[in-house]
Amino acid sequence: FPERGVNLPDSIINKINGYNINEKEIYNNIDYKLLNEQANAAKFNAWQQDSLVQVSLVAEERYNNSQRIDKDSWGGIQVSVNLFDYDKKIASQTGIKSYQVLKTRMDFKYKELLAKMKSLQLTINSNQKELKGLEEQSRTTEVILANQKREYNISQSSYYEMLNTQYDYFALERKMVEMKISDAINKISLLQVSGELLSL
Repeated sequence: FPERGVNLPDSIINKINGYNINEKEIYNNIDYKLLNEQANAAKFNAWQQDSLVQVSLVAEERYNNSQRIDKDSWGGIQVSVNLFDYDKKIASQTGIKSYQVLKTRMDFKYKELLAKMKSLQLTINSNQKELKGLEEQSRTTEVILANQKREYNISQSSYYEMLNTQYDYFALERKMVEMKISDAINKISLLQVSGELLSL
């Protein structure tokens, strides 16, 4: 562990500690958003490939010896109807299939993120229960250590017993710190799953 610890602003620590699970926030996940944008682009491309009507602006100018002939120059709108363009139909169907594949990947990504979110929440709950037990054990060990010091002063407890209890106490303290670090890492992972990590 770093000798001086790691310092973060209180606002970030409060946001990490105060985060509550919300399944709807999965839609903010960056990977999920990226898949959504790709699916929307594929859908738009497929729709564009199979347009029944194509509208174009057209302009034509006629020149005679570098002189523009006004009565032969014109501009207008050209409308084409695509009734039997199989290439466009096939391109459109390919685009629709691509869209469907991306939608399936989005569904899978959502389920994957939801499972990860629930797993992290279960781990956090388990760690917090274990941490409470360790804190109680630490308080009990403090009382035992204080009693052993008094008994040692009146020669009823050995120095070895006292050192052994002191070692147990330090081991508990270390395990509690490790649990708190693990808890923070899991909460940061939850923030990542929900797309909230970048807003810290």
